[in-house]
Amino acid sequence: MPMKNTKDMRAQASIEYLALLAIALTLCLIGLYAIGANKAPNMSEKNSIAYWQSTYPITIVSAGVANSTTLVLTIRNNCDSTIALGQSAIIVTQVQ
Repeated sequence: MPMKNTKDMRAQASIEYLALLAIALTLCLIGLYAIGANKAPNMSEKNSIAYWQSTYPITIVSAGVANSTTLVLTIRNNCDSTIALGQSAIIVTQVQ
């Protein structure tokens, strides 16, 4: 049986190391994606809560879903005017 050329053996080893490196990098990227995917919605939710708690003239203090057709909002009036909530709009009127 003929012996393999040393040059061929080194080339094969280099290709195997590159393949192992590619597999390791792929696994790292998948792991980072999985970790980031779990944190992304929380950051978005925190940003949304911070935004709606700082709006004017009303602040949404809390929000929730009662059932498939009902959204429950707790709001606070941040101005001196009376705010009337209608079906499709928020109406602001001056307090006399």
